[in-house]
Amino acid sequence: MLVHISIGISRCLLGDEVRYDGKNKYSSICCEQLASYYKLVPVCPEVEAGLTIPRPAIELIQDTNDLFIKGRDDKSLDVTHRLTTFSGHKVSTLAYLSGYVLTPRSPSCGVHSVTVKSPLGDILKHGENGVFTQELIQQFPSLPIIEEPDLTDKSTLDEFEILVMMYHIIQRDYLTKCIKDSHANVRKFILKINELTTTHKQMEQVTTLLEGESFQRLHRLKVELRDCVSSLTLM
Repeated sequence: MLVHISIGISRCLLGDEVRYDGKNKYSSICCEQLASYYKLVPVCPEVEAGLTIPRPAIELIQDTNDLFIKGRDDKSLDVTHRLTTFSGHKVSTLAYLSGYVLTPRSPSCGVHSVTVKSPLGDILKHGENGVFTQELIQQFPSLPIIEEPDLTDKSTLDEFEILVMMYHIIQRDYLTKCIKDSHANVRKFILKINELTTTHKQMEQVTTLLEGESFQRLHRLKVELRDCVSSLTLM
Protein backbone atom coordinates (compact mmCIF):
# COMPACT_ATOMS: atom_id res chain seq x y z
CA MET A 1 0.00 0.00 0.00
CA LEU A 2 1.30 3.44 -0.94
CA VAL A 3 0.21 4.78 2.43
CA HIS A 4 1.82 8.14 1.90
CA ILE A 5 -0.36 8.86 -1.15
CA SER A 6 -3.84 10.07 -0.22
CA ILE A 7 -6.82 10.27 -2.56
CA GLY A 8 -9.99 12.11 -1.60
CA ILE A 9 -13.25 10.30 -2.26
CA SER A 10 -16.97 10.95 -2.01
CA ARG A 11 -17.95 9.18 1.18
CA CYS A 12 -20.96 7.38 -0.33
CA LEU A 13 -18.59 5.50 -2.66
CA LEU A 14 -17.14 3.68 0.36
CA GLY A 15 -20.55 2.28 1.23
CA ASP A 16 -21.46 4.85 3.88
CA GLU A 17 -25.19 5.62 3.78
CA VAL A 18 -24.88 9.39 3.55
CA ARG A 19 -26.77 10.23 0.36
CA TYR A 20 -29.86 12.42 0.43
CA ASP A 21 -32.07 9.30 0.32
CA GLY A 22 -30.12 7.57 3.09
CA LYS A 23 -28.46 5.15 0.68
CA ASN A 24 -24.91 4.66 -0.61
CA LYS A 25 -23.15 4.20 -3.96
CA TYR A 26 -20.63 1.53 -2.97
CA SER A 27 -17.77 1.26 -5.45
CA SER A 28 -15.87 -2.03 -5.61
CA ILE A 29 -13.19 -0.39 -7.75
CA CYS A 30 -12.48 2.17 -5.04
CA CYS A 31 -12.89 -0.12 -2.03
CA GLU A 32 -11.16 -3.20 -3.41
CA GLN A 33 -8.61 -1.81 -5.89
CA LEU A 34 -7.66 1.78 -5.09
CA ALA A 35 -7.84 1.13 -1.34
CA SER A 36 -5.20 -1.57 -1.74
CA TYR A 37 -2.59 0.98 -2.83
CA TYR A 38 -3.70 4.39 -1.58
CA LYS A 39 -5.15 5.97 1.54
CA LEU A 40 -8.73 6.99 0.73
CA VAL A 41 -9.92 10.13 2.53
CA PRO A 42 -13.75 10.26 2.62
CA VAL A 43 -15.71 13.50 2.52
CA CYS A 44 -19.45 14.08 2.18
CA PRO A 45 -19.79 17.85 1.76
CA GLU A 46 -23.53 17.89 2.37
CA VAL A 47 -23.37 15.91 5.62
CA GLU A 48 -20.27 17.70 6.89
CA ALA A 49 -21.95 21.02 6.12
CA GLY A 50 -24.67 20.02 8.58
CA LEU A 51 -27.42 18.59 6.35
CA THR A 52 -29.33 15.60 7.66
CA ILE A 53 -29.53 11.96 6.56
CA PRO A 54 -31.93 11.56 4.84
CA ARG A 55 -32.49 15.10 3.56
CA PRO A 56 -34.40 16.94 0.86
CA ALA A 57 -32.79 16.62 -2.57
CA ILE A 58 -31.00 19.77 -3.73
CA GLU A 59 -30.07 21.18 -7.14
CA LEU A 60 -28.18 24.07 -8.71
CA ILE A 61 -30.29 27.09 -9.67
CA GLN A 62 -29.00 30.04 -11.69
CA ASP A 63 -30.85 33.31 -11.22
CA THR A 64 -29.41 36.02 -13.47
CA ASN A 65 -25.66 35.81 -12.73
CA ASP A 66 -25.93 34.18 -9.31
CA LEU A 67 -25.79 30.44 -8.60
CA PHE A 68 -27.84 29.03 -5.74
CA ILE A 69 -28.18 25.59 -4.15
CA LYS A 70 -31.83 25.02 -3.41
CA GLY A 71 -34.29 22.26 -2.67
CA ARG A 72 -35.40 20.28 -5.69
CA ASP A 73 -38.94 19.90 -4.37
CA ASP A 74 -39.00 22.60 -1.68
CA LYS A 75 -37.91 25.79 -3.43
CA SER A 76 -37.83 27.67 -0.12
CA LEU A 77 -34.87 25.54 1.01
CA ASP A 78 -31.64 27.44 0.33
CA VAL A 79 -28.34 25.89 1.46
CA THR A 80 -26.11 28.05 -0.75
CA HIS A 81 -24.23 29.80 2.05
CA ARG A 82 -23.88 26.66 4.13
CA LEU A 83 -22.43 24.52 1.32
CA THR A 84 -20.24 27.15 -0.32
CA THR A 85 -18.76 28.24 3.01
CA PHE A 86 -18.07 24.66 4.03
CA SER A 87 -16.58 23.77 0.63
CA GLY A 88 -14.17 26.69 0.65
CA HIS A 89 -12.95 25.90 4.16
CA LYS A 90 -12.77 22.13 3.73
CA VAL A 91 -10.92 22.21 0.43
CA SER A 92 -8.33 24.56 1.93
CA THR A 93 -7.38 21.72 4.31
CA LEU A 94 -6.87 19.13 1.54
CA ALA A 95 -3.59 20.27 -0.03
CA TYR A 96 -2.01 16.93 0.93
CA LEU A 97 -4.27 14.99 -1.44
CA SER A 98 -2.88 13.70 -4.73
CA GLY A 99 -6.19 12.96 -6.45
CA TYR A 100 -9.95 12.86 -5.96
CA VAL A 101 -12.73 10.43 -6.94
CA LEU A 102 -16.20 11.96 -7.04
CA THR A 103 -19.86 11.01 -7.46
CA PRO A 104 -21.55 11.80 -10.80
CA ARG A 105 -24.46 14.25 -11.14
CA SER A 106 -24.24 15.31 -7.50
CA PRO A 107 -24.88 19.05 -6.98
CA SER A 108 -21.95 19.03 -4.57
CA CYS A 109 -19.57 16.44 -6.07
CA GLY A 110 -20.35 16.03 -9.79
CA VAL A 111 -17.61 16.57 -12.39
CA HIS A 112 -18.91 18.02 -15.67
CA SER A 113 -22.17 16.13 -15.10
CA VAL A 114 -24.42 18.46 -13.11
CA THR A 115 -27.55 20.12 -14.49
CA VAL A 116 -28.23 23.80 -13.74
CA LYS A 117 -31.83 25.01 -13.84
CA SER A 118 -33.63 28.33 -13.84
CA PRO A 119 -35.82 29.38 -10.88
CA LEU A 120 -38.79 28.12 -12.93
CA GLY A 121 -37.22 24.69 -13.43
CA ASP A 122 -36.05 25.08 -17.01
CA ILE A 123 -32.72 23.41 -17.83
CA LEU A 124 -30.10 26.09 -18.52
CA LYS A 125 -26.89 24.05 -18.63
CA HIS A 126 -25.68 20.48 -18.71
CA GLY A 127 -22.21 19.26 -17.79
CA GLU A 128 -21.39 21.64 -14.93
CA ASN A 129 -19.44 20.95 -11.74
CA GLY A 130 -20.85 20.51 -8.27
CA VAL A 131 -20.08 23.27 -5.77
CA PHE A 132 -17.48 21.23 -3.84
CA THR A 133 -15.84 20.02 -7.05
CA GLN A 134 -15.63 23.56 -8.38
CA GLU A 135 -13.85 24.62 -5.21
CA LEU A 136 -11.35 21.77 -5.66
CA ILE A 137 -10.63 22.93 -9.21
CA GLN A 138 -10.25 26.56 -8.17
CA GLN A 139 -7.88 25.87 -5.28
CA PHE A 140 -5.95 22.97 -6.86
CA PRO A 141 -6.28 23.31 -10.66
CA SER A 142 -3.77 20.54 -11.41
CA LEU A 143 -5.20 17.97 -8.98
CA PRO A 144 -6.29 14.79 -10.83
CA ILE A 145 -10.05 14.39 -10.36
CA ILE A 146 -12.41 11.85 -11.86
CA GLU A 147 -15.95 10.54 -11.53
CA GLU A 148 -16.14 7.00 -10.19
CA PRO A 149 -17.91 5.38 -13.20
CA ASP A 150 -15.01 6.40 -15.46
CA LEU A 151 -12.72 4.10 -13.47
CA THR A 152 -14.52 1.02 -14.82
CA ASP A 153 -12.43 1.43 -17.99
CA LYS A 154 -9.07 -0.22 -17.26
CA SER A 155 -7.04 2.23 -19.34
CA THR A 156 -8.74 5.19 -17.66
CA LEU A 157 -8.06 3.66 -14.24
CA ASP A 158 -4.38 3.19 -15.08
CA GLU A 159 -4.15 6.73 -16.44
CA PHE A 160 -5.76 8.18 -13.31
CA GLU A 161 -3.34 6.28 -11.06
CA ILE A 162 -0.38 7.51 -13.11
CA LEU A 163 -1.64 11.09 -12.82
CA VAL A 164 -2.07 10.67 -9.05
CA MET A 165 1.45 9.32 -8.59
CA MET A 166 2.99 11.97 -10.84
CA TYR A 167 1.13 14.73 -8.99
CA HIS A 168 2.48 13.34 -5.72
CA ILE A 169 6.03 13.19 -7.11
CA ILE A 170 5.86 16.73 -8.52
CA GLN A 171 4.25 18.31 -5.46
CA ARG A 172 6.85 16.82 -3.13
CA ASP A 173 9.80 17.59 -5.37
CA TYR A 174 10.75 13.94 -5.95
CA LEU A 175 11.40 14.26 -9.69
CA THR A 176 15.19 14.22 -9.39
CA LYS A 177 15.20 11.19 -7.11
CA CYS A 178 12.82 9.31 -9.40
CA ILE A 179 15.03 10.03 -12.41
CA LYS A 180 17.98 8.59 -10.53
CA ASP A 181 16.39 5.54 -8.92
CA SER A 182 13.54 4.41 -11.18
CA HIS A 183 13.11 1.97 -14.06
CA ALA A 184 14.35 3.16 -17.46
CA ASN A 185 10.78 3.53 -18.71
CA VAL A 186 9.85 5.81 -15.79
CA ARG A 187 13.12 7.73 -16.08
CA LYS A 188 12.48 8.45 -19.74
CA PHE A 189 8.92 9.56 -18.97
CA ILE A 190 9.93 11.89 -16.13
CA LEU A 191 12.79 13.46 -18.08
CA LYS A 192 10.22 14.79 -20.54
CA ILE A 193 8.56 16.91 -17.85
CA ASN A 194 11.45 17.69 -15.50
CA GLU A 195 12.51 20.89 -17.27
CA LEU A 196 9.06 22.50 -17.11
CA THR A 197 8.80 25.16 -14.44
CA THR A 198 5.31 24.92 -12.92
CA THR A 199 3.14 22.13 -11.57
CA HIS A 200 0.39 23.08 -14.01
CA LYS A 201 2.68 22.81 -17.04
CA GLN A 202 4.21 19.58 -15.77
CA MET A 203 0.81 17.94 -15.22
CA GLU A 204 -0.38 19.15 -18.63
CA GLN A 205 2.65 17.46 -20.17
CA VAL A 206 1.96 14.25 -18.25
CA THR A 207 -1.58 14.22 -19.65
CA THR A 208 -0.28 14.86 -23.16
CA LEU A 209 2.26 12.04 -22.92
CA LEU A 210 -0.44 9.58 -21.83
CA GLU A 211 -2.79 10.38 -24.70
CA GLY A 212 -3.12 7.53 -27.17
CA GLU A 213 -0.94 5.12 -25.21
CA SER A 214 -1.94 1.46 -25.37
CA PHE A 215 -3.33 -0.30 -22.31
CA GLN A 216 -0.18 -2.43 -22.11
CA ARG A 217 2.14 0.60 -22.04
CA LEU A 218 -0.05 2.45 -19.55
CA HIS A 219 -0.21 -0.56 -17.25
CA ARG A 220 3.54 -1.12 -17.36
CA LEU A 221 4.21 2.53 -16.59
CA LYS A 222 1.76 2.39 -13.67
CA VAL A 223 3.42 -0.68 -12.17
CA GLU A 224 6.90 0.80 -12.55
CA LEU A 225 5.76 4.11 -11.04
CA ARG A 226 4.42 2.18 -8.06
CA ASP A 227 7.87 0.70 -7.56
CA CYS A 228 9.40 4.16 -7.77
CA VAL A 229 6.95 5.70 -5.30
CA SER A 230 7.28 2.75 -2.91
CA SER A 231 11.01 3.34 -2.74
CA LEU A 232 10.35 6.92 -1.63
CA THR A 233 8.81 5.63 1.60
CA LEU A 234 12.26 4.39 2.57
CA MET A 235 13.86 7.85 2.41
